[in-house]
Amino acid sequence: REMGGSILSRDLLENIDILYKSENYHDEIKIEYISEDSRDLKQNTCFICIEGRTIDSHTLIDDLSIKPSLIIANKQLDTTIPYVIVYNTKSILSRIAHNYYKKPSHKLEIIATTGTDGKTTTSTIIQSLFNLYTECAYIGTNGFKTKYYK
Repeated sequence: REMGGSILSRDLLENIDILYKSENYHDEIKIEYISEDSRDLKQNTCFICIEGRTIDSHTLIDDLSIKPSLIIANKQLDTTIPYVIVYNTKSILSRIAHNYYKKPSHKLEIIATTGTDGKTTTSTIIQSLFNLYTECAYIGTNGFKTKYYK
């Protein structure tokens, strides 16, 4: 998202199954940043709580140096910060990012190559041809390439 860009909570949570909304949650919460790292919070952040092996960020809410505008959790919280509960916060991270960054995958054209032999050669040729007209990336056996180099 560009600097200064923002999204409303209703748009950020589009296509996310919400199990519970706190009483002070509303659809007009302004979000300018998303993070699952409690050390990486800014003004108007949506903080996604993650249960890790050693730290459960649900337990860190009271100690956050910057209070987020919205919290996404997978369990009940004792806080005055608006929050929603989802079934699994880890599983919705990609959808949250997808919504926050204005659905970037909808702007991509994707070509997949399948078969027994010649996939790498075919994919490399396709990338080379597309690079004559537009920027084209390659993901495959030869790694990840964003530009064709002669």
